[in-house]
Amino acid sequence: MSLMNVNARSPMDIDLGLFHNEDADETFLKRLSVYATIRPGDLKSDISVSRTNGHNSLTDLFKIWDLKEQTVIGSEDGHEEHLPEQLELRDHELSVKGFEIDSRIVPGFRYTVRYIGTKEYLFDGEARRLETIGLGYGRRMTFQGDSLNFNDCFFWSDSIPEGFAFNIDALREGDAFTIADAESQLIGTVEVQKVEFPQIEKDTFIEGNAVVKNVKVRFACFVKLFNHHNQNLVNVNTQDFEVVEGIAQTVKERGSKEAVVKRISDVHFNSLGKCTLHYDP
Repeated sequence: MSLMNVNARSPMDIDLGLFHNEDADETFLKRLSVYATIRPGDLKSDISVSRTNGHNSLTDLFKIWDLKEQTVIGSEDGHEEHLPEQLELRDHELSVKGFEIDSRIVPGFRYTVRYIGTKEYLFDGEARRLETIGLGYGRRMTFQGDSLNFNDCFFWSDSIPEGFAFNIDALREGDAFTIADAESQLIGTVEVQKVEFPQIEKDTFIEGNAVVKNVKVRFACFVKLFNHHNQNLVNVNTQDFEVVEGIAQTVKERGSKEAVVKRISDVHFNSLGKCTLHYDP
């Protein structure tokens, strides 16, 4: 199949931004502050239904969060100028071009794929699991398809001269984890509601028979604490909804088709302090 048959676009909630500084984080938290007491049912409500309380849905809130902020520089006449948008390979992206495929790109992990030099993404901007990397010069990159009988989610590495930019997608909306506090006590659970783009791969290494990637992630999650009546370990009235970041350890075991986030370390909750999130199958 030719490359022209592969869908591509630049989705609203995927862009080329990086993680923001502390001021941007503060702005982001302020925008989320109206959801501090949000109920689980509110997060599952239909975003197309108009609201009478004046608050946006969670999905709309993240669309407002602008990942396209450009660096502003001062000109000689005192007016602000915006630097032109860079569409080449970003620091958080891995390159596929001709026969050359970045060694950190591994089957079993999910990636979003962008045409280098454009804002357009393959597969409608959806992150898909890489299934195989073919042999030869024009190497076929095959991703998880929508049907077991027919899979058109593939392209060849030499399809376009500019090449392709891969970005890791480790954490997903709906992922659930158990919270362990600084003393390794299990105190509750979290469910991921939204993940900010991009997720940034920090390193890749082999551990036993597994491929391990550490990925920096930032996400919004719903927090539910255990009610320890006798031990009185935690305050069950703590904030239910928080935005946090951490390092997701993503593991692809030998014989497994898909990598799994085993834990997220260095997560700091405003109400709980430093915690570690463990995979909750």
